[in-house]
Amino acid sequence: MLALKQASLQIRQSAEEKAHSFKTPLASIRSALEPVRRTVPEDDRRARRALEIIDSALGRLFDLVVAAQRQEIGTADLIGAPRLPIDLTQLVEAVADNLAEMLDEQGVHLATELAPAVMVRAGQGMLETVVQSVLENAVSFSPRGSTIFVLLASTGRTAELTIADEGPGVDAALLPLIFDRSFSSRPRSAAVRSSDHAGLGLWIARSTAEALGGSIAAINRPAGGLSVTIRLPL
Repeated sequence: MLALKQASLQIRQSAEEKAHSFKTPLASIRSALEPVRRTVPEDDRRARRALEIIDSALGRLFDLVVAAQRQEIGTADLIGAPRLPIDLTQLVEAVADNLAEMLDEQGVHLATELAPAVMVRAGQGMLETVVQSVLENAVSFSPRGSTIFVLLASTGRTAELTIADEGPGVDAALLPLIFDRSFSSRPRSAAVRSSDHAGLGLWIARSTAEALGGSIAAINRPAGGLSVTIRLPL
């Protein structure tokens, strides 16, 4: 438990340091633009448009830095939380219910086969983060009319949760990278959602699963799509 608390503190400190290192030069750029903005004539549409593009890009970068900082600090808080008995079966059902609107919007079906009362020990909210991240990733790759399969089983001393979609899958060369921080690869033919993806969801899922003494892995399904399996000690 002490090691987890130390890891939580290190993640929090790293998040704050990295956010500061990005925010400072971004703020300097924004400040340096002000005298340039005042010298550009109002009727110079080309220059004005260039300034608007820069402003928009800076705003987006600030938002990404803040989002990454919040996610890392959230992960740190979860890792440091006390371990409690959690009914993984009920949790998966609750996450699926919370994503019902997203599923309906995408026209994606959910098929579940859950073993009853699968209990694992975790910090409050840790497992929800893992399940939601993987399920949202599956939804984002699933074409309209397809099905996501969610299977939960208890095998000896391990809980095994598999979330499989019918999307495009992942290029074999990129498959080992999908749990890396900030990695994102979304083919145009598969991008059914217009929202931006920072490549943090699956990285957080892996970090959290490993913090719980478990693992997460992905393979391409023979019939097409990606299958992600989360294994956690009971």
